Amino acid sequence: SFVKFDGSHFRKLIKGDNPLGAVRQLLAVVKNTSNDIIFDFLNSGGSALDVVLVLDKLETNTFFHNYQPVFTVLTLIINRIRDEIPRLQPSADEACRRLLHNYTS
Repeated sequence: SFVKFDGSHFRKLIKGDNPLGAVRQLLAVVKNTSNDIIFDFLNSGGSALDVVLVLDKLETNTFFHNYQPVFTVLTLIINRIRDEIPRLQPSADEACRRLLHNYTS
């Protein structure tokens, strides 16, 4: 059966067993459709932190190229918040702080 890939569906997938696959699927949808899935994701309660948490689920021996889609989606989300959804700025700031604290030495 066909499942509509929208923001709330992405939220479910990103918290599931294959969050990196969900991120890659989101990027394919963004590239190949005019649907505003980033806005939909944010309006369905999604956040930049949801995407940062994907990094926690990646194995420590994950190849660098597997991180790139996560950072691409994170950039799309942060830019969208900055440009159009300022009420979400504090949560985006917190996600960035967590990213810097947990993934830089």
